[in-house]
Amino acid sequence: MKKLFAGFAILILLNSCSVQKRFSKILPQNQGFHQGFIFIDFETGDTLFQKNADKYFVPASTTKLFTLYSATHFLLDSLLAFQYLETPDTLYVRGAFDPSYQHPDFKREYPVLTGNKPIVLDNSLYIGPAYGQGWMWDDAADNYQVALSAFPVYGQLLKAEKSEEGLHFEPDFFEKTDQDLEKIIPLGKGFEIETLAIGEKVSFPMIMNDQLLSGILSKDLGTNVSIGEALNVDSYKNQYSVSLDSALIYMMHRSDNFFAEQLLLQSGLKMFSDSINTGKIIERLLQNELMHLPQKPRWVDGSGLSRYNLFTPKDLTTIVSLIENELGFERLKTFLPTNGLNGTMKTFAEEEAPFIYAKSGSMSGVYNLAGFMKTDKGRLLLFGVMNNNFTQSVSKTRSETADFLIEVKSRF
Repeated sequence: MKKLFAGFAILILLNSCSVQKRFSKILPQNQGFHQGFIFIDFETGDTLFQKNADKYFVPASTTKLFTLYSATHFLLDSLLAFQYLETPDTLYVRGAFDPSYQHPDFKREYPVLTGNKPIVLDNSLYIGPAYGQGWMWDDAADNYQVALSAFPVYGQLLKAEKSEEGLHFEPDFFEKTDQDLEKIIPLGKGFEIETLAIGEKVSFPMIMNDQLLSGILSKDLGTNVSIGEALNVDSYKNQYSVSLDSALIYMMHRSDNFFAEQLLLQSGLKMFSDSINTGKIIERLLQNELMHLPQKPRWVDGSGLSRYNLFTPKDLTTIVSLIENELGFERLKTFLPTNGLNGTMKTFAEEEAPFIYAKSGSMSGVYNLAGFMKTDKGRLLLFGVMNNNFTQSVSKTRSETADFLIEVKSRF
C-alpha cells in the first residue's frame, strides 16, 4: 500500500513538473524587465504555474479590484447620494462621496434639493488631501486625475466647447461668471480654453473650494447654497442615487479613477461615522477583512494612480477569489471587462472568442492583468500577470501578454 501511495505521489509530481515546463516554454520573451505570473485551476485550487508570484509589483489599475471588493462588501444595492435634514426654513445636506451628481453619464434630479429653501451643505466628511498619495504632478491637469470630495459635482471636471457663438461650459455656471479660469484649472492651463478652435472640446479637473462649490450648486438648484456644518446627523434621512452595479461596471469597464476613489471613500461610511480618508479605510481593511492576504500590500489609493502601490500576483488572485466567494462567478463576470467585447479589454485578443474576464492596469513601464480565463479544454483558470519596469511601449507588452494568454488557452 505504501508503494502504491508513493507511486501516486510520483505521478502527481511528474505531472506538476510537466505543466511547469509547458508554461515556461511559452512565457513572453523577457527583455530585462520584471515579470510575475500565477495560474490556478479554479475548480481544484491547484496552482498550475507560478513565477515571482510573491514578489511586489506596481499594480496600476488592477488596484481597482481591491476597491471593487470594498464596495461590494460594504455598500447596499444603491449608492448613497447624500444625507439630509429638512427644517421649516432650511435644508441641511451632508455629502456622502457619491460620484454621480450631475455626472454626464449618470445625470438625475433629486426633488428634495429643488425646493425654495436655502441649503446648507456639510462637505467636511472627507478630511484627506484633494489628491491621492503619490499622484503625479504631471497628471494634475488631466481629466483622469481629479480632486476628492465628500460632495463631488460634474465628475469634478470643467468641460468647454467652442462654437461659432462662443464658449460653452459644463457646469454652465461658468458661462456667466467672472471666475478666473487660470485659478480653477491646475498648472495654469486655463488659457487653453480661451484658445480653442471652433468645434474643439476639452475637459480639465477643477480646483474646487467652498466658494466655487456653493456657486455651482446655487446656479444648479436655483436657491442659495452655503457651506456649513451638519446638525445632529442621527436624525438625517438617506437619499440614494444610482445602482451600485451600474457604478461598479462603469468604474471597472472604463477603469474610471474618479469613481474608484469615491466608491472606496463611500464604503468607508460603513467603517467610520465621520472624519473619513483613504488611508484610514485601507488600514482598516488590511487589519480586518484583508488581513490574510498572501503578502501584505503597500496600498495607498483606490484607483491605482499612485506608483506607491505595491501588490503581488498572489494578492491579485486572492482578492479576485474573495470577491467571487461573495458575489458568485456570474455576477463578478459582469464587472470584469471581456476580451473583444467591452471596456479596456475590447481590443485585447479581439480576434479570439471571449475567454478572458479580467481587470487590466497600465501606465508607463507597467502592464498587468488579473481575473479569470477559460481554456479550450474547459478549464477555468484564476490568473495574475504582472509586467513592470519595461522600456518598450505599453501596447507592445499588452500584445505580448495577449499572445501568451492565447497560448495558455489553447494548451491547457
